[in-house]
Amino acid sequence: EQKAVVQLMSPMLQKEIVGSMMESFRARVSYIRGVRPELMASLARELQAQIFAPKETVPPGKSLCSVRRGIGIRAGRILVVGDVWGEDMILYNEMLRDLTPVRCMSYLEILA
Repeated sequence: EQKAVVQLMSPMLQKEIVGSMMESFRARVSYIRGVRPELMASLARELQAQIFAPKETVPPGKSLCSVRRGIGIRAGRILVVGDVWGEDMILYNEMLRDLTPVRCMSYLEILA
């Protein structure tokens, strides 16, 4: 698994790898932009890769998600590599969250 490989790397190399992995989150989620690299590394360690088949639905959840590979569609918007959804997961009131599911147009790999 990728996490095991990253754990074997030096701290400096881990920061570089995690930085590139987390770039889509940093670029598209305003409250993550100013986060220090150490915290980004910690966040990355918590992410889980998930893979879905074509025509499958990614269930809505309480996670920030990013497309790693594939194509999905959510509320009429096409999602491709680097696109993010679930930015509102920090909201306490679930009624304020957008729980629109993602429909897979191809095999879809996400980080959540």
